[in-house]
Amino acid sequence: IKHMMAFIEQEANEKAEEIDAKAEEEFNIEKGRLVQTQRLKIMEYYEKKEKQIEQQKKIQMSNMMNQARLKVLRARDDLVTPLGARWRPRHPPLPLVAVYGAIGGAIGLPPGSLSAWEPGGGPTPRLHHWLPSAGLSGPLLTPTLA
Repeated sequence: IKHMMAFIEQEANEKAEEIDAKAEEEFNIEKGRLVQTQRLKIMEYYEKKEKQIEQQKKIQMSNMMNQARLKVLRARDDLVTPLGARWRPRHPPLPLVAVYGAIGGAIGLPPGSLSAWEPGGGPTPRLHHWLPSAGLSGPLLTPTLA
């Protein structure tokens, strides 16, 4: 009987060790899974933060560029406005007919073809009128009356 009890006790101890080993292995697997899951969550969190920071940088850069453009435009306006104020009293304004005629002539349009573009020049012009006779190969913003 002692022999049998020793054998049963040894079997029980071995079974307990197997259960402990299996529990330890399952614990380590679950711990590794949890660690990996949390690591991924942390990485996603910081990737999201990096994207937010990049977006903020782009917005700041855009705002800075716009501020710089505004400064340039203000400086240009500050320089041009006094010149215009000195120029106007000495030089009468050009009639728009002359201006439009010069523009049309510069791009090879027949005289009077831009008259509908002048203020008070008639109905609203239509776009994309072909002028192959002028030697131009694409659509132009020339008036064709509807």
